[in-house]
This record gives sequence, C-alpha cells and structure tokens, in this order.
Amino acid sequence: SILIPAMQEIKEVKRLTIINIVDNETDFLSSPCQCCKPIPNLSSKKVKDTRPCIYTQESATVLRQHKSLDFNKICTPAHGLSLLLIVEYDDDDVQKEDGNSQTKTSCSHLLFDAGLDPNVWRQNAEKLNVDLKMIDRIVLSHYHIDHSNGLRSAVKDISDARSNHALSGLTVDMHTSKIVSRGLKTHGKIYPMKPDNPTVEEIENLGGTVEL
Repeated sequence: SILIPAMQEIKEVKRLTIINIVDNETDFLSSPCQCCKPIPNLSSKKVKDTRPCIYTQESATVLRQHKSLDFNKICTPAHGLSLLLIVEYDDDDVQKEDGNSQTKTSCSHLLFDAGLDPNVWRQNAEKLNVDLKMIDRIVLSHYHIDHSNGLRSAVKDISDARSNHALSGLTVDMHTSKIVSRGLKTHGKIYPMKPDNPTVEEIENLGGTVEL
C-alpha cells in the first residue's frame, strides 16, 4: 500500500517499478564471486559457476535498445544509493458519458535518496531517460553524505523541470533529527568527511519545499 500525501489516504498498490539511478555495483561483464551468493553443494573446483552477474541485465537492455554495447549509455557507479519508485494505484471512479463508472489508474513518482555525487546523479538520470517533471516528492532516508549530497543536483533539476511544465512544487521529506557530519577515525584522530550534508535552507534555495 501507499500513502498519498495530498489526500492522506492509503491506496492499494497495483504495480511498483523501481529504477536504480545510483549505486556502487560496477562490473556487469564478469561472472559473480561465489562467496557473494554461493550455490549449495557447488564446488568451484569441479563445476564452473556460469551465472550472469547482477548487472548483466543492464547491458542486455542497452544492447536491445542501441544494437551495440555503448558504454556511453551505461550508468556510472558511485557510492551511496538513489532509487526512483514509480507506484501505480487505482484512484477514484470516473463517471463516463453512458452513466457507468470507470476506475482511474494514477501514478506517483518518488525519489528515494540521491547518492553521493551530484554529477553522477544527473548523468545517470539522463542516461535512464528519467522524466524529471513527474517526480513530486523526494525522501531522504538518513543524513549520510553518500545518500544526501546528490540532492544538490536532484532537487534543482527536478524543481526546474516541474516549473517549466507549470506543475506544483517538489516536496523533500527530511529528518527532524539534527544533521551530524560523519568522520573517519584513524591513529586516534577523527577526520571529518566532506562535503557537509545539504541544509534545509540550501534545499529550499534549490527549489524544494522541505517537510520535517
């Protein structure tokens, strides 16, 4: 089920499509390492593991669309995560001219996190032909820079796309907890990770409407 924010109403999901815009999977050409997902009773010394790796599907999609393995069309891997969730659900019944009612299928586009690199998010969204104007809400899972820094391009690009098509604003759902920077401790000293997380003010200056 999905909660439709504008109506505060829970709807049953008919179909959920997840588009992976950013993550750190890189090698779709090699065979997988058996230690990642071992097959019971399979010894690598006796039987070769010929399973395709997880990202072979991406290369197959590129092959079908472009009739060649064009690496310019392959998404760039990066630390962090960004997922586009496209949810289809039945909306209110629509009255037809003959007096009968017909259920209307609606669709919501939600961006979950935006990865580490704003440039990678922008490039991958373009390669995946993401229709930015359809995204009306972003949810940030937590204040780690590899999930939040990509907002610096995602919020601006999505807000601009929606504005150019005279659509309502972009809502960005962020935590009420205080933003705390991460660090790396080595040899007894803590070194801060940069850049800092985007602030509420920065997100709003980029065109988003922040909900806490």
